[in-house]
Amino acid sequence: MAKGLRAAIESDIKQNLTTDLNRLVKIITRQLPSYSPQYTGFFASSWKASTTRPRPVDRVEDFSPWKEIKQAKNKDSSVSARIQPRFSVPRFSYTDQIFIGNTTVYARYALASPSNSIPNFVQGELKYLVDFIFGDKKRPDLRIASSPLGFDGADLSSIRGSSYSKL
Repeated sequence: MAKGLRAAIESDIKQNLTTDLNRLVKIITRQLPSYSPQYTGFFASSWKASTTRPRPVDRVEDFSPWKEIKQAKNKDSSVSARIQPRFSVPRFSYTDQIFIGNTTVYARYALASPSNSIPNFVQGELKYLVDFIFGDKKRPDLRIASSPLGFDGADLSSIRGSSYSKL
């Protein structure tokens, strides 16, 4: 009887942790656009959660309405950005390693932008949220692209990619 009870408790705990993790990933992917640089809105709309690092392959010129917004913004800087998340959030298991990254080809440069507030979000509000949800429980392996890798603060050519912060 004890083995059956233990298995039932472990199963229930794992289900609760998985539910909490999936809720957290959805919250993060909904919040990241508001902390992202938003020139056209394409970068802010291109956050993706996956068990592998999202590849930076998407060009703004290949996607409407951002292609048109970029063309219009080049003529009139008052044109508004459009934030419209492009990816649905898959369901993850608590044991998965999860990456939340950006799929734009210029992601590493956008992360170097002065209008990037993602590091503050990760170190402040998000850290508090993870502490609140998981407390003393074992934390999931969750990583977020938050800053440029190798950026010296002046030379954009020094950027080698996106640096992922582990929560």
